[in-house]
Amino acid sequence: MMRYFFLSEMNMLRSIRDNVKGKAAKVILGIMIVPFVFFGVGSLVDGGGVSDVLIVNGETVDQNELLLEMQLVRNQMLSRMGDNPDYSQLTEEVLAPVAIESLTRKTLINQALADMSMAVPDLMIEKLITGTPNFQVDGRFSVDLLNSFLANQRVTLPLLKARIANDIKERQLGVGLAVSNFSLPFSSQILIDIFNENRDVNWLKLPIIDVTKNVTVSNEDTQSYYEANKADYVSEQQLVIEYIELRRENLYAPVSDEQVQAEYTLQSEQFDSNESRSVAHILLEVNDEQTKEKALERMAALKLRLAAGESFAEVAKSVSQDGGSAEEGGALGYAQQDGTYPEAFENAIFALALNEVSEPIETDAGLHLVTVNDIDANDMPTIDQAREEIIEQLQIRAAQVEYVAILEQAADVAFNAADLDEPAKILNLDVSTSTPLSRNGPVELAGAASLLNDKRILTAAFSNDVLLDGVNSDLIELAPDHSVILRVKEVFEPRQLELDEVITQVTPIVLREKASAQLQLLEQTITSDIAQGSTLNEAAKRAGYTASISTLSRNTTDVAFELLKAAFEAPRVSKAGEEVLSLVSDSGDVYLYSIVSVVTKDDQSNEEEKELFLQQLQNIVGQQDVLTYMQALETSAEIERF
Repeated sequence: MMRYFFLSEMNMLRSIRDNVKGKAAKVILGIMIVPFVFFGVGSLVDGGGVSDVLIVNGETVDQNELLLEMQLVRNQMLSRMGDNPDYSQLTEEVLAPVAIESLTRKTLINQALADMSMAVPDLMIEKLITGTPNFQVDGRFSVDLLNSFLANQRVTLPLLKARIANDIKERQLGVGLAVSNFSLPFSSQILIDIFNENRDVNWLKLPIIDVTKNVTVSNEDTQSYYEANKADYVSEQQLVIEYIELRRENLYAPVSDEQVQAEYTLQSEQFDSNESRSVAHILLEVNDEQTKEKALERMAALKLRLAAGESFAEVAKSVSQDGGSAEEGGALGYAQQDGTYPEAFENAIFALALNEVSEPIETDAGLHLVTVNDIDANDMPTIDQAREEIIEQLQIRAAQVEYVAILEQAADVAFNAADLDEPAKILNLDVSTSTPLSRNGPVELAGAASLLNDKRILTAAFSNDVLLDGVNSDLIELAPDHSVILRVKEVFEPRQLELDEVITQVTPIVLREKASAQLQLLEQTITSDIAQGSTLNEAAKRAGYTASISTLSRNTTDVAFELLKAAFEAPRVSKAGEEVLSLVSDSGDVYLYSIVSVVTKDDQSNEEEKELFLQQLQNIVGQQDVLTYMQALETSAEIERF
């Protein structure tokens, strides 16, 4: 096991600082951990007495775990909401019950997994982390990005690994339950036959456009419809708000050349110029089966093969006993002289020339041959190259303290003010006025400020405190450098809209209704003809239409989907005679159709296609098995929620 510890742990911890240039990258490991920006979670690391919120079969879940799960649920909801999240759905009151249910499920699953003695190898977890694109720069794992993420979120590496392991085990349990489902061969064949069946359908389309062109809509028609449906034509409550904006960039001051030079000098002194080297190795273990002397003999033979021109990567694939890197040609990624690897191993790396192969190096893992595939020097940019970024850094640094102080002052002044005029005057800001807003955003987009579409602005404006009590809102932080305070200036209560305001909405509806009524009369004429003994073809012809017979499969694409769906939902065996069915499409067209015959075609699927179909079927049934299993776990469990 020692070799796996060496290779996986060292691989995990090696540093690639040279690849992180400019501003720090923002990273998220999507499957497990999300930024903890909503709730304080320092206690997850720091410890301390906290209350329990859940007991499942005697196992307690405390407040810290609930906060962590609430944050996970919050970010999952945020990702589904898109650019304008509804923050009213992200409150503690909404998130807590969802998180409690999730924790209950996870605890039950973990208990079941423990009974099964299911575990996840550390090497698998570390490969997931190092292979995550969000922790890579130019395709290379960056320990700096990982460490920055862990530090910013105040999460430990063991906690991250534990959550990933739990997620893998949960997924594996679901997969295991799903694939354990089975069906007898004759049952599967019945389903395959149903899937492969063809239906000969006699059908007729009556397009609504054919009657629409002869329909006229009078003023009396629209007036009558409007009077009958007045309740549908009431305006939304609308607001006009006043607001003041606080932006950090408005506090930026000019930066002199002397300040830039001084900052550049300071950064130059602090700059880590360590070069990084892309390293590959071949490992031969030293153990009871292979002595050190035997390993050295094999090493000598390997060096001769390499000297004769064989590829280091190919040799590593064929002989290296490092299960973690052999398949990758022995590649360990980029390394720096930072103590990540054992001293002898690291010294050898940085003593080699490019593409040179080392002498055998001994570590606790065994004997290694090492080569350097790339050398990447991390050079300090020139002052001209760094000038723009340094100016921005200095401006932000100087403005941030003042910006935070202004935010505190603004929140204080606005809380005690009757309007926004006094805060604006004290803070030397302008009061802006919005265009009319509904709960969904600006009524008219033209001329509306982009921030008025932000859900946080709308939620605050329509809140009881601001709307009903008439007070200034709390400080609304739209971004780390952009905040807003608002109040309601004017309210437009819902009112009955006049017909001339909604005539463009009413007229198409009336036109559609009148056309549908005429189309229904045409349908009745045809079906009455059929009832008197005519076939669908004959009745269609007398009405000026032509029926068609089509052989449909479930994959047919050259007929309307609504007709295809209805044809395969119809009974396979019709009543005596020709049973004509009908449907109205979403567009208003009417279809008359009858099932002429149902034929199960010879199974022409190849074995691969059949296997894929059965696998998909098994997945569907397996998902139901997972739900049933979870219900059984919960039913038999002793659960106490506080």
